[in-house]
Amino acid sequence: MEIESKDEVTRRDGLAEVVVGIISSPVATIREVSKEPSLRLSFTAFILVMMVVSMTTALTDVELTAQLGGSAVVFAVLMPFSLLILVVQAGVSFGAARLLGARGSFHNLLSLFALSNLPSLFMAPLALLRFAPGIAGSILHGLGSFILSVWVLVLAVIAVRETFQVTTGRALLICYLPILLLVVLVALLAGLALLLYI
Repeated sequence: MEIESKDEVTRRDGLAEVVVGIISSPVATIREVSKEPSLRLSFTAFILVMMVVSMTTALTDVELTAQLGGSAVVFAVLMPFSLLILVVQAGVSFGAARLLGARGSFHNLLSLFALSNLPSLFMAPLALLRFAPGIAGSILHGLGSFILSVWVLVLAVIAVRETFQVTTGRALLICYLPILLLVVLVALLAGLALLLYI
C-alpha cells in the first residue's frame, strides 16, 4: 500500500469537497483532514471565506465604513486582522493544551482552526439583512450572526479534540481556559485598581 503525500490528499480532497464536508458533516471531515492536514488547502479556504466576509462587511456596514474612512480601508483592515486572530487563537489554544498535558501539532491545529471558520461564509447573505426595512432585518442579522458564531466555536472545539486526541470536555477546557483566565485577570486588575483608588 502506497502512502499518499499531502499534495495527493489535497488533490483528492479538493477545496470544494472540504468546504462541503465542513458544512454537511463537520466531525468526519475534521477527523479526516486532521490525519493529513494541509495548510495550503486550509489557508486557501480561510482566505477566500474571509475575503467574501470582509468585502460584504465593507459594503454593508455603513457605520464601520464611515468610522474607518471607506470600504477599501475596512477590507484592508479586516483581512490581516482575521489572519492575526486565527494565528493567536491557535497559539493560545496550543499553549493551553500543552499546559494541560495534551500533545498535538500546532500545524494541525492551525489548519483545522482555519477550516472551522468556513461557516463564516454565511455572513455574506446575513449582512444583506441589514438593508431590510424596520427592526426585523437587524433582529434576523443578530440572530443569524449569533448562530454562526456558536457553529464556529463548536467546530473549534472539535478541531482541538481531533488535534490533541482528547475528550470533548477537555477540548472545551483547552478552548475556554484562556478566556476564563483572562476574565479572572481583568477582575483582579479591576479589584486592585479599585483598592488603590480608595
